[in-house]
Amino acid sequence: PVLASLPVNVQAHGVDGNEAMLKLCKDNSPTLTTHKVPFEELGSFSGLGEFQHIFTVQALHEVDDETKLIVFDFAKKSLSENGAFYIWDRFQYDGKESKFLDDYKGLWDYITTETSSTLNQLSWEEYNQAYLEIKDDFASEEDNYIQMLDKSGFQAQVLHKLFNRSLIV
Repeated sequence: PVLASLPVNVQAHGVDGNEAMLKLCKDNSPTLTTHKVPFEELGSFSGLGEFQHIFTVQALHEVDDETKLIVFDFAKKSLSENGAFYIWDRFQYDGKESKFLDDYKGLWDYITTETSSTLNQLSWEEYNQAYLEIKDDFASEEDNYIQMLDKSGFQAQVLHKLFNRSLIV
């Protein structure tokens, strides 16, 4: 949605180590210039100039904390003085004993009725149980991201949370 809504005269670059993700970005924004660079190599990647905004969407939970710091350092050195770094990603959530479980179920029901994907085949209970048992990646708590962003020189906070998805700016 972000890429598809960019004004025509905006210069945008997509950077990812995954060809399929770059293709998806290009499909959403045909004028996008793409660069295939694994996140681990961003420390030595340069030449794009300064940016007013940098977005990372649904990517950082796939990499370890060391690689996240490389991404954060790249963003810090690539942003203009008043630039903003936006992270929309999946985070750990309190899916076992939260006082918000009924709210999470309501959100899940809304999401699955509004989308046409394989998610529609899972009830909230099935999704939550599977998520808690089998998600084997590098999702962590928002506070961990805030601490790493602080280490990279950012002032960051969580601006929006939707059970296991959050926006950090």
